[in-house]
Amino acid sequence: DRVCDLLRRRGFGHALVDLGEQRATGPRDAAGAPWRLLGPAGRMLDLRGGAVATSAGSGTVFDATGLRHHLIDPRTGACANRYGSVTVAAPTAALADALSTALYVMAPAPARRLLAGRPDISAWATGLDGSRVAL
Repeated sequence: DRVCDLLRRRGFGHALVDLGEQRATGPRDAAGAPWRLLGPAGRMLDLRGGAVATSAGSGTVFDATGLRHHLIDPRTGACANRYGSVTVAAPTAALADALSTALYVMAPAPARRLLAGRPDISAWATGLDGSRVAL
């Protein structure tokens, strides 16, 4: 977020920054074309501003099965294995990153309640088998 703010202040209105999350200072060009990003499970994402973050257990794994990883459910102390990945588009990279991690450990119904009333945020998940999960 701060890098994008700095770039914008320096006159870079069409930049995409990737520091673990993707954040755009604005559209790809003056005509308003979106940045095209390839998300999990081959989903194409259009970003004209704001940020996208993905949380996935596959990011840091501790065993060969991939089921022991860095995303821990604080209620159980065990690795969260409900989803293959959760992706969030939000106004800022900090918010997108925080929500993608939080939603990763939540069941779909509480996740939808958390997102209710936030038209500025989009979220989607993939199951462990790669299928789409509605959030």
